[in-house]
Amino acid sequence: MGQTVRRAAWDGARAIAPLLIGVVPFGIVASVTAVDHGVAPAGVFGFSTVLYAGASQLAAIEVLGRGAPPLVAIGTVAIITCGSSCTRRSSHRTWPTSDSCPGSAPRTS
Repeated sequence: MGQTVRRAAWDGARAIAPLLIGVVPFGIVASVTAVDHGVAPAGVFGFSTVLYAGASQLAAIEVLGRGAPPLVAIGTVAIITCGSSCTRRSSHRTWPTSDSCPGSAPRTS
């Protein structure tokens, strides 16, 4: 088992290595932004493990940093995530229409 697990772990690490080109800089930006807004380093680590959603994460940091209640930050994350999810779904070719996203026009193709 040891050799197989090691080999699988190495294959997985090699497979995701190209993603680090985008993930590492974003992690630095999110961390610096959070610390700049007064979030403790332990909080930054915890926040990044719970929420990994790019713009949503930065928006939540900004909202919390300005003293808004956590519920407002959660609402902000939900709105940004829903909007981005609807955009992806409405432009995905396997969906026959974009009726699942309010306010989006049905596709003609």
